[in-house]
Amino acid sequence: AVTKSFSPGDRICGCAHGANQDQPEDGVFAEYAMVKGDVQMKIPDSLTFEQAATFPLGVATVAQGLYQQALKMKLPTEPTTGGEWVLIYGGSTATGSLGVQFAKA
Repeated sequence: AVTKSFSPGDRICGCAHGANQDQPEDGVFAEYAMVKGDVQMKIPDSLTFEQAATFPLGVATVAQGLYQQALKMKLPTEPTTGGEWVLIYGGSTATGSLGVQFAKA
């Protein structure tokens, strides 16, 4: 069950399948889209649709690099107690600046 409260007309962004052969109702090649609610977020008023469209890919890239594949850091919900260091090479890029924010959390 979706734990987020969305209403018709909300501006949202997130991850979606282009097409899903196993669940055809879960895809976005249409005028209207059916997506999984828990991998979506409301778009803040300060972001345009175009800006929000880039956000999910950057977050997924950073999360995989920091928490899954490369560094296997603890999640932000489980803060470290030691003085761990991480170098975000290219921290001034869009994905790099997200990486800096996630590493600080």
